[in-house]
Amino acid sequence: MKVSISVEDYVYIPHSVIFIRWGSEEIPQLDYLTTKIFMNKDQLIDSFIEILQCVSLEDVLVSPDEQLSKVISENGVDLLDFELAVTCFEATHRVYLDYADLEVEVFSALSIRRMIMDFLLTDGRELSDPLFITKRFVMFRDALIAALEERNEE
Repeated sequence: MKVSISVEDYVYIPHSVIFIRWGSEEIPQLDYLTTKIFMNKDQLIDSFIEILQCVSLEDVLVSPDEQLSKVISENGVDLLDFELAVTCFEATHRVYLDYADLEVEVFSALSIRRMIMDFLLTDGRELSDPLFITKRFVMFRDALIAALEERNEE
């Protein structure tokens, strides 16, 4: 049976060990760093929404096509919960959402689907860094400290 994978529908998730079944034997891929797991982009979008709902204590129902300005709002999640969800998503899937250089207006107009489809990075030196997950959570910690300092100033 021949299986074809469309590049537009799937992304590869680096640094995952997979096994090939050959008869009764399981044979690990030759090189841990070069193994590839293909994941449907819709699965990644669903995963992000599940993480966002978990972080926000499931108070928020979010559509993949809803603008981020509505997701991050009084009726949605606050910016800190959103950043925690992004950090957890990046750590869970060992990917990077590279939207930091976007202007606020452009970012707010994005949907969750567009954010993941357009800004998901799955390859690069940063992702192969053994401290990748730690660095993601340090970034979140810094955002939390800034938010707490801002709240204390008010």
